[in-house]
Amino acid sequence: LKDDMLKLGNIDSYDLISKRRNNAKYIIDRLKEFDNENITLMFDNLNENDCPLFVPVLVNENMRDLVRKKMAEKEIYCPAHWPIDKKYPFSLTDYHIKEISLICDQRYDLNDMKRQTDELINILK
Repeated sequence: LKDDMLKLGNIDSYDLISKRRNNAKYIIDRLKEFDNENITLMFDNLNENDCPLFVPVLVNENMRDLVRKKMAEKEIYCPAHWPIDKKYPFSLTDYHIKEISLICDQRYDLNDMKRQTDELINILK
């Protein structure tokens, strides 16, 4: 535990924030250029204090499972953050049936963001 605390104390938070923001900005800008009816950005810009782990998008509901499957085949994980759990009351929204997230955390660089968006665009064409 002590070693873990020392590691946490040595993290360069400015670098972490910068990497996440640059990765998210790349995804957002790339998908804005794509401008396809099968995908919608949930957020089309970053606010000054944003430090995202992922960029959520809405894809055509008939394509979401296919998109996630094809991305996984390329070893790109796209989680869905609004799953339906029938044990709890809910109101079905577009988030439940269309949302996927593109990972943009500090473990990845712009080459990874390019690969991720290239694959997504190819699937949605």
